[in-house]
Amino acid sequence: MNAAVVANPSINMLKSVLPFLNLKGGDRMALDQGAGGSRPLRADARRNRDAILLAARGIFETEGVLALLDGIAIRAGVGTATLYRDFPTREGLLAAVMDSSIIIAQAQAVGLEHSSRAALA
Repeated sequence: MNAAVVANPSINMLKSVLPFLNLKGGDRMALDQGAGGSRPLRADARRNRDAILLAARGIFETEGVLALLDGIAIRAGVGTATLYRDFPTREGLLAAVMDSSIIIAQAQAVGLEHSSRAALA
């Protein structure tokens, strides 16, 4: 995995919530299932998918949503075929990145709530 992806401050949070994303329909497959939706992803396929989401998030933040998908694949350390197998459309990839960002924000809010309660106790 590219060092730029690893340096992302949200990587640990994203890795902890990726399995819980609720991606429905079309190319927004559940992260724990393969393309057919019936079998869990192999560990390497899950790592690739997670790396793609992390790379896409970083590139979309810096270059915008019209950034080259080939650049996302390079940053994620996967081939373009792998990217397109998991996310056949730019819209599907963007939706998955947005879903993961929402989950991260929710998890951070819960963490802040717990830490503020602990501070008041």
